[in-house]
Amino acid sequence: MTTGSDVIIVSTPEDVHALAVKREIEGRGGSCAILSNEAFPAAEALTYAWDGTEETRELGAARFAEPRRHSVWLRRFRPYTLDDKLHGEYRDYARRATDSTFEGILCGRARLIVNPAERNRFIDHKALQLQLALECGLPVPSTIITNEPEKALEFLSRHSRVVTKSIASWRFRLIETRFIDSSAIPDFSSIKLCPVLMQEYLAGMIEYRVTIIGMRVFTAKVDLAEAEHPVDGRLHFSRVMEAAELPTDTEARLLRFHRAAGLIYGAYDLRCDASGIPHFLEVNTDGQYLFVEIETGLPISAAMADVLLRRSQ
Repeated sequence: MTTGSDVIIVSTPEDVHALAVKREIEGRGGSCAILSNEAFPAAEALTYAWDGTEETRELGAARFAEPRRHSVWLRRFRPYTLDDKLHGEYRDYARRATDSTFEGILCGRARLIVNPAERNRFIDHKALQLQLALECGLPVPSTIITNEPEKALEFLSRHSRVVTKSIASWRFRLIETRFIDSSAIPDFSSIKLCPVLMQEYLAGMIEYRVTIIGMRVFTAKVDLAEAEHPVDGRLHFSRVMEAAELPTDTEARLLRFHRAAGLIYGAYDLRCDASGIPHFLEVNTDGQYLFVEIETGLPISAAMADVLLRRSQ
């Protein structure tokens, strides 16, 4: 098939976020295709060619023809399917070569990419996020990322309540934020093998889930006062979520962060301290937002459709 779609979303066919945006695009008279990367290269072919007069760009059954240009939403990549005969450095090379070719064919002539893959990879580093947040004037909880047991113990001794969270994302797995029991001295010897992230616990019962698309800000306030697990509101439906607005200075600083990070889409988590001041926790470049849209009525899918169709920024 020759794809003349206005928008191509990289995700699985059953991804509800991709389907919601596809529906919004088609409701605006645009065309949208959802393309999964999972079968490449073991079960699907990919080809780029230039013979001096004609260019060929093919991803499986999809054929990309000029002069039409499309927008791309790199919503959710799956692991590539590699042949079992590949091992070690050869398997790693095959994965990187496939990734390079797939993204190059898909994005090389795109009019818009949400978000460019290199920006996603760059901003995914938690230590980098925290440094950029501080540069943009956003309050950040006291934090340590280390593989030195002594420094971890020292940090724990200086704060009455401390939480730990994952540093790197786990694909298709939720790792919750947890309290560290400071009543007993924990054994941190194993962190020599891998750094750990610890933060002071912010005692406020208000969190903000902020979705930014282009320069449009959609804010949901989460009241965790009655939540069974207030340290991580994602784990319980007893939370109360409603559409809200951030303090003006906080929103301005968050937009400054968004621009500096080079993002078009970002899902931000902020949490208030006991005084009600929002603190930056993290941004997820492929974070979920549909639960926010369902609970608050905020038109986030519509905003994504508008940006992909280049009808707003």
